[in-house]
Amino acid sequence: MIVLKIPSEVRIAGVDYLVAIREGLNDGETMLRGQIQFDKSYINLNPNQGHQQMSQTLIHEVLHGIFYHYGIELEEKKEEEVVERLTHGLYQVLQDNARKLFDIVPEVTG
Repeated sequence: MIVLKIPSEVRIAGVDYLVAIREGLNDGETMLRGQIQFDKSYINLNPNQGHQQMSQTLIHEVLHGIFYHYGIELEEKKEEEVVERLTHGLYQVLQDNARKLFDIVPEVTG
């Protein structure tokens, strides 16, 4: 299994988004696993999920960022449905093929 790294920032369409682990994410009605804030360039992730779920949540929020920055406009409910499906598909492709797609080398420390 490939373990996706949760970076401290991610660049989407030339915009650097800080990635933060934050308690209490909600949209006013429900608790959220993640949230992208376009105006502040933040991606917030809820710590109350396992690493695999947090990795999927990060991919999910990045996809929302791609939709936003590249003008892919869908009705909110439809966008959420499409992003959710793409999240799981992309996560699975990365899990199964990351070593084929990217130059993955061990991190050198010290």
